[in-house]
Amino acid sequence: MKLTNKYSVPQMLVDAISKGHWYSGESEKRDYSVTEILNPTKLILLNKRHYHEVEEDVIDSIYKLLGSAVHLVLERAVLDSAKQQMIYRMRDFAQKAEKLKNASDEDIKALFRSIVVNDNNGKHIIDLVRSINDEYDFVEKRFKYVTKSGKIISGGTDHYSSKNKCITDYKLTPIWSWIYRNRTGSKIEEWTKQLNMYRLFLENAGYEVNRLQTVAIFRDYSKTNASRERNYPNPVEVIEIPLLGLDVVEQMIENKIAEIEKYTNYSDDDIPICEPKDRWQGKDSYAVMKKGNKRASKVEYSYAAAKSMVDVEIQKIAEKEIQSGKDAANAYKKASAMFNIEKRTAKPTRCISYCPVNSFCNFYKSLPSELK
Repeated sequence: MKLTNKYSVPQMLVDAISKGHWYSGESEKRDYSVTEILNPTKLILLNKRHYHEVEEDVIDSIYKLLGSAVHLVLERAVLDSAKQQMIYRMRDFAQKAEKLKNASDEDIKALFRSIVVNDNNGKHIIDLVRSINDEYDFVEKRFKYVTKSGKIISGGTDHYSSKNKCITDYKLTPIWSWIYRNRTGSKIEEWTKQLNMYRLFLENAGYEVNRLQTVAIFRDYSKTNASRERNYPNPVEVIEIPLLGLDVVEQMIENKIAEIEKYTNYSDDDIPICEPKDRWQGKDSYAVMKKGNKRASKVEYSYAAAKSMVDVEIQKIAEKEIQSGKDAANAYKKASAMFNIEKRTAKPTRCISYCPVNSFCNFYKSLPSELK
């Protein structure tokens, strides 16, 4: 992927995004990742084919970087003291090793021994290893699953608690993911699939899982909106994710991989376009506009319903005019002129603003220019 910097973002941020290697599964052997197969098939295949042609600007990856930073801090927070000490020692060694570019091999080994192996202010590295907490809570641990067709699917859990038999996933997410959580195609649906796949992977590896939860950290939380809106969420919400049958999850994965493989050799344009829910596209609507009003009197999802409402309103207004002695034909003509129905085409928001491969997609290319 080609990284651009159209908005002159400071170079340190550019380096953090382009060289940070903050995806824990970056170098592993796999055919697909869990997060990858959650995407629509057309997006998956176009991304695989055109990855080196795709351009992404630095600002489009800022939230990925922030999310990774949150995960790193949380990862450190749940490590036991022995693991934390080992990480801190390696960090200290790396900082001091910068000054040893021209030092001898023995000097570098001596520095490593003094800081990492046998720190003067703490335990020997062997003692630290021996004292690692025996409970198998873990963070950022990756697992693999092999499908019936031999495809390797990988995924990484943020946190697993052996005490609670619970997988917890942390999301730095926009507030709309909570507000629209009950809609078809919502983020909750995606998270339900994701965490249940992780559960399947862990169960296959011998870990019991009885509970799934997502901790949503809202990156655009507003105290002002919270004070005005009754159902506005807290800055952090814990969302319980339902457990699906493991057989259901297995079949879900098998179906998805089969679909991807089916269209692997199709041309770009022949791969079926994404479903409306995957395009984040609602239904077209019809706004009933009354002359002189800036806002719609009513918005309906069918022309027939909007037309029916207009007819009722025209009838009411015309009858009043007729009762006051006005000519019936003129009364209906005047009332009819007071209304019009405005079609509002639903935008495929994901295609327009969030799809990295839209320039290779025939559906996106076919959209009218006013929608792009």
